[in-house]
Amino acid sequence: MLLKTYWGGFLHNSCLPLELTLNLCSHRCAYCFANLNSPNRKVEDEDLDATLNLLQDFRNRNSYEAWLLQQGYGVVFSNKTDPFAVSNERADLSLRLIELMQLQGIPIAFQTKGGRKAMAALKMLDRQSVWYISLATLDEDIVRRVEPGAPSIEERFEFIASLKAAGQEVVVGINPVVPDWLSDPQALCDRLARLGVSGAWVQSMHLSHRQVENMKPREMEALGERVIHQAMHPDLHPEVAKCVDLTRAAVVASGMEVYSNQQREASHFFAPWKSLYPKRFPQMQDFVNYCHANKQDGDLIHWPEFRDFFVPQLPQGDRGLRDHLNASVAVGVLNGKWIPQRMTYEGLLKWIWQIKEIPFCPANTECFAIAADKIPGTESDWEVWTDEDDLPFLVFCPNGSDGSAFVQWNP
Repeated sequence: MLLKTYWGGFLHNSCLPLELTLNLCSHRCAYCFANLNSPNRKVEDEDLDATLNLLQDFRNRNSYEAWLLQQGYGVVFSNKTDPFAVSNERADLSLRLIELMQLQGIPIAFQTKGGRKAMAALKMLDRQSVWYISLATLDEDIVRRVEPGAPSIEERFEFIASLKAAGQEVVVGINPVVPDWLSDPQALCDRLARLGVSGAWVQSMHLSHRQVENMKPREMEALGERVIHQAMHPDLHPEVAKCVDLTRAAVVASGMEVYSNQQREASHFFAPWKSLYPKRFPQMQDFVNYCHANKQDGDLIHWPEFRDFFVPQLPQGDRGLRDHLNASVAVGVLNGKWIPQRMTYEGLLKWIWQIKEIPFCPANTECFAIAADKIPGTESDWEVWTDEDDLPFLVFCPNGSDGSAFVQWNP
């Protein structure tokens, strides 16, 4: 099945809870997590048939994906491959799927660098969508080296202009931020702002050992040893964080909304999704914004407040929701914890609230920390403060929590 629940993006970037994934992306970006994680991905005929059947008949199906479509939720096209890459042009695969989703009234959000079929897709649309266009440099020589199958930067700028002229909403991903690739982030951001881009997602490059092991010699050479080491060991490279900070500042100076995953600042980067998709999943950034508007530095946040903020915005009923954790949590993190496969979103949120090793845990967002008491005589041991149900408290830290999941709190 090509259409699946977007399990790994929960609370971080899955405004639309479904994702549609096609062939291995032929843009061949050397750093692409999706290609490196699944280097043999291919659309099989049976998967395509199953997906087409689902889209045509979702109102009569019982899967979770069908139920989400029945409720009016939309599809991200795509988190793991560019729908307009040459590898997805066979038999106009992407255009066929877009046409069918339009006929069925299924909302779509696009993530792309563009491509030969992107303009054809734009002309097909009969409604506004959010388009996320990614770019990481103004240097065309770097693009040709590290993204050899992707459209040029100038082609991406031209496509953004066409999208805005057609009344579409556009955000960009300045992603990945690599110091050697981005010598003048202000020039990039000013040009994007002039085109009408509303916001920029700024993120550094991260590569795991497994991803580097899956790299081909061409990809290793295209990135170079320094960039690979920066991506694998960012703590050893302060120049990366400095470049991210400069880029974020450039986004703000240009008048766009800035976002980085798990940031401490308030941001309206996700406003375009809110305006165009009545049915959507909430983001942790929504709760960050809520706390900035309603909390003071050092205020406690109790589990019921977190629960009551998110639960009304999420689907109800028991579902196979452990897959949200299976898609995001490192092997071994949940050993010794019995977490059921089926649960409500309230149940899922309760696990997320209390296990800081789960990436979605709010304690991993820079403006929150777990209320604790430093154990005397230790460097990093904390005794966590808990309520009558043995659940931790969070503390709102609008200026950041110094990189720790814990903060000293005295009742």
